[in-house]
Amino acid sequence: MLKAEHPWLVKPVSFGNWGHPYDKNRAHGIIGSAYDNVTNVLYLALSGAGKIGSYDTPPLIISYKVIAK
Repeated sequence: MLKAEHPWLVKPVSFGNWGHPYDKNRAHGIIGSAYDNVTNVLYLALSGAGKIGSYDTPPLIISYKVIAK
């Protein structure tokens, strides 16, 4: 579980533009997300990144395992 003793004091360790393997010049933005605190997995839904034909534009779900240092 992600938590902090004083959440208002938490500062980012880095910032800037973030990309993912299906970015395609920022054409597939994040349209939704979920975090499973039991398995520590972050799920992201990418707009239109699941497209395989001419007319379909389904989102693509990618996941990241969150590992605490």
